[in-house]
Amino acid sequence: MASNTLEQTPLLGNNTNATQIDEENANARIPNRKCLNIPRGVLALLIFITIMLLSFIFLPHNHTEDTHEDIVSPKQITKNIFEHLNKFYLIAQNYDRNDSSIKKASSVAELTTFDHDDEENFAIDSDNPRPSRSITTGYNASAQYITSLLTNKTRCEIQLQYFKVPIWEKFREAELNVTFLDDDDAKQTVIYQGGVDFWSMRYGGQAANLTNQKIVVTPNGCDGKGWGDVEDKIVLIQEDGKCEFWNLAYKAELEGASAVIFYNSASRKKLLFNRVRIVDWKEGDPIMTIPVLAASFSLGQLLAFSKDKRIDLQTYTKISIVDTYNVICSLKDGGHKENTLVFGAHLDSVPAGPGLVDNASGSSTLLEILLVLEKTNFKPENHLVFAWWGAEEIGLLGSRYFVQEAVMSGESENIAMNLNFDMLGSPNFVPFIHRGEDAPEDVRNASIVIQTTFQSFFKAIREPYELTDMVAGSDFLPFIEHGIPSGGILTGAGEIKSEEQRHTFRGFANAPFDPCYHRSCDTIENVSEDAISLMSQAALYAIKTFAKEKHIRCFLGRTNS
Repeated sequence: MASNTLEQTPLLGNNTNATQIDEENANARIPNRKCLNIPRGVLALLIFITIMLLSFIFLPHNHTEDTHEDIVSPKQITKNIFEHLNKFYLIAQNYDRNDSSIKKASSVAELTTFDHDDEENFAIDSDNPRPSRSITTGYNASAQYITSLLTNKTRCEIQLQYFKVPIWEKFREAELNVTFLDDDDAKQTVIYQGGVDFWSMRYGGQAANLTNQKIVVTPNGCDGKGWGDVEDKIVLIQEDGKCEFWNLAYKAELEGASAVIFYNSASRKKLLFNRVRIVDWKEGDPIMTIPVLAASFSLGQLLAFSKDKRIDLQTYTKISIVDTYNVICSLKDGGHKENTLVFGAHLDSVPAGPGLVDNASGSSTLLEILLVLEKTNFKPENHLVFAWWGAEEIGLLGSRYFVQEAVMSGESENIAMNLNFDMLGSPNFVPFIHRGEDAPEDVRNASIVIQTTFQSFFKAIREPYELTDMVAGSDFLPFIEHGIPSGGILTGAGEIKSEEQRHTFRGFANAPFDPCYHRSCDTIENVSEDAISLMSQAALYAIKTFAKEKHIRCFLGRTNS
């Protein structure tokens, strides 16, 4: 799950006050009832039969021994998901950022030569391993593992959808010294501490060494007006909670500034951590080249009001443009393409760790569900697309690219809906369902139908759940921004579990849902088997429900346009 994906918007926040939607109210908002035209008595009977079947399938039963031949049993599915998770963990351990062998595959066949039973042979630099599955580390090997199984065990038409992404790296904290005249006109020099008083903002330019720089204080904060001459000077801007960081920084660069410093408002305690980049960046879009820094309120005040100030600044960052790709499986022999359902999970991790919960848990679950459908010869009524997105952790760039390409080609008209699976194994988990009411108006009702479909599963097995925002932070966003309804489930990231949630869902209050979120400890030991077992069954139920719905657009309250 990406953090701060919409640059002014916080990470997906779990609404700890959300309660289960009353079933009567939920059903009242489902627009497909008028489409189906089923008598109330028959409809009630169908609902009762469905709930009884769900209870029989998903509620625990007493068995004297495991039935390993039952490939759709929750226990077997969970076991298989953990096998995938262990493969991804080995990949993360064996790949480091010095992988010079990463290149653009000329075909799926070339990519799928990966022997997923012998990952140990893929260590690139054993002297300096970096456990990660980010774009420049273990992502390619993760994709190879997926495509190998898709090639050998499914009817997928596989596409490797390549696109370019900007990679920002910070090798060490910047250095900043300020020289100014004090009240007695004596020259003073203050050396500020990188990472405490200031730091480089993400995508804030290339490395630079600037000396004796003058400062231009913007008179109107973030409105970008009245700057005057900024050429070869550092532009100082106080943020006001409404700053369009990219627009202002790029304006300064175009006007010849040598650097930009955004400093905190008086009420902000933490340094800004926004990306200084076009949100939906694509190949050909500009990237910052001059340094862009965030500074504390106190540092900003000194820079703004001290006399004859000069700055020495050195930054240690790099932006490079690299290739990455989405792995797309279009399932053959199933349904009409004008009713396409896209099921997705991001495959990349942050550079800081292996990303087993975020998001090998979602990727593995989606993979295993596809394998189960293939083993059981599942026949969908609609065209199914399974997607493993790249570059989610740097701004949802993989799913954005997929949707942009679909819009440009007109294929987006064929996409009836999307489901998103991001973080399904948090150790201190709460079963969350994305709230459809948060979607834009044109897809709100259909997104509510997706939400209530997940709710019906949890209600049938008498498991509590909560609703959570569907605003930013994961790959549903490009879909709902382009008129495609979406929904999904998750188990929580770095947010804190409340006492009320602990009482309902067990676990630990006043602790994060995932204490290893975006950290090096997001390993196989961090994944909850209970969470995987529950959420994989919810995902399987929803995917099969929507896949088998003959009149999917009517069911969602949508019509072909």
